[in-house]
Amino acid sequence: MEVKNMIYSTNNIQSNSTSNYQPNDILDKDAFLKLLITELRYQDPVEPMKDRDFIAQMAQFSSLEQLQNLNKNNEYLLKLNQIAFSFNTISMIGKKAVFEDDSGQIREGVVRGISFEGSVPQLDLGDNGMISIDAVLKVADQDI
Repeated sequence: MEVKNMIYSTNNIQSNSTSNYQPNDILDKDAFLKLLITELRYQDPVEPMKDRDFIAQMAQFSSLEQLQNLNKNNEYLLKLNQIAFSFNTISMIGKKAVFEDDSGQIREGVVRGISFEGSVPQLDLGDNGMISIDAVLKVADQDI
């Protein structure tokens, strides 16, 4: 079957059905299966799809599905990491933080609060002002 015939057949099916397809949508597994079924339905009976072509397309489908699942798992792990980081940062409240200021001097102060504005949390050290968590060298109980 020629590609242009398949495209023509696929376009006719899409134009006759109500679809929510957006040009920026990615090809998900449902769309992939619909395309494969359409290809099988409108294949040339004299020269049907070869087994190896079908197997290759199914392998592509399997790879696509695995990549999508991997992406979802990575997004989930990133969210869990962000939550854990937030809880660890909150646990610093009331503790002494040793940090390096802009001039390179080592200073310390008690963490009074935390601001999560932006991508890097900021620690409120009262009179020492707000510092980035990246500047913290050590965190300990106040009596140490």
